[in-house]
Amino acid sequence: MKSFLFILNASPYGHEAALSALRLAAALTDPEAEPVSLRLFLMSDAVVAALAGQDTGGSTQNLGDMLAELARGGAEIRLCRTCLAARGLLDAGFVPGAAIGTLADVAGWMRTADQILTF
Repeated sequence: MKSFLFILNASPYGHEAALSALRLAAALTDPEAEPVSLRLFLMSDAVVAALAGQDTGGSTQNLGDMLAELARGGAEIRLCRTCLAARGLLDAGFVPGAAIGTLADVAGWMRTADQILTF
């Protein structure tokens, strides 16, 4: 099984990089295609995308909902602990399937990934 690691740094709603990353990740989970291993590590401002209860006012896709859907499909999602702490978000509620992680986690994932994509 091919493994993909997505590293997201981009602000979730500042531009479309995070949206593009999640759309591509979702496309990789097409049930008609060969199964893949999918891991996502959110760092810098991208950690905000995993906050539960986001209200985008209908003006854009809800990235939290997209992350939760990916997690329901088997994707592993980790949020940078240092980045969360810097933003005062360590105790925030996150979408189901998102967990706090560390750079050691993503470094381990990098060692085993067939492809690494950064956004």
